[in-house]
Amino acid sequence: MDDVILSQDATETYVLPECGFVYNNYKFVGWKINDETTPLVAGTDITLVEKVQNGGITLTAAWEYDAWDLTFKMEGQEDKVIPVVKGTNYTFVESTDSKLWGSSSTPQGKLFGHWLNGETQYNKNDKLTPTENMIFTAVFVDACTVSFDFDGGAAPTSSYTTFKTTTVLPNSEFTLRTHEYTASYAPTKANYIFAGWENVKTGEKYPADLSSQYQQSVKVVITEDTTFRAIWKFDGFTITFMVNDEV
Repeated sequence: MDDVILSQDATETYVLPECGFVYNNYKFVGWKINDETTPLVAGTDITLVEKVQNGGITLTAAWEYDAWDLTFKMEGQEDKVIPVVKGTNYTFVESTDSKLWGSSSTPQGKLFGHWLNGETQYNKNDKLTPTENMIFTAVFVDACTVSFDFDGGAAPTSSYTTFKTTTVLPNSEFTLRTHEYTASYAPTKANYIFAGWENVKTGEKYPADLSSQYQQSVKVVITEDTTFRAIWKFDGFTITFMVNDEV
């Protein structure tokens, strides 16, 4: 913030103005005059001639910290402190957010679960209006891997595809695509039509009614590492050759 110099008749009464400066996370509480330690609030009348020192008067803005400090902790990482202006909300983000430690910070084989303050849990997108300084510790959980077996077929030719090995939180919902209107987005297999997926371990099929070939997606709760195998519907012709009435 740059200083501002004003010219004023020293015989006049001067009304202390509101502050035009901005100081993030601080609130303006008044003006300190010359070497005085107690600030005067905006709107106070002062007699300039009584305050002149060395040919002038210096008004210094006085500030008061106006935020609560939220400290975020993660093992192996430097603490991050985020100030939240008093009376405002904070929206929780994952530890991988750029405001914290970024995507490379997640421990191998883990996913961010939630934040813990004492025994209180806070999840991503939860909102909090703090009334004091608080400390939150990142909690990570074992990731569940979701993978795909195309059973002799091929992955979609498009770079846009949801059929890639990924990791999800345990007991979370995974959107499993069971039909694609755009051919390049769907798995392919010569002489077959893609009809859906089967859970390799449980045998459960998605969609449950394979005749529902236009059901575009289903929600699947993932509780462990899961592999989905493609289900194919034959879409060719069988040609039978007979010689002397024998096949």
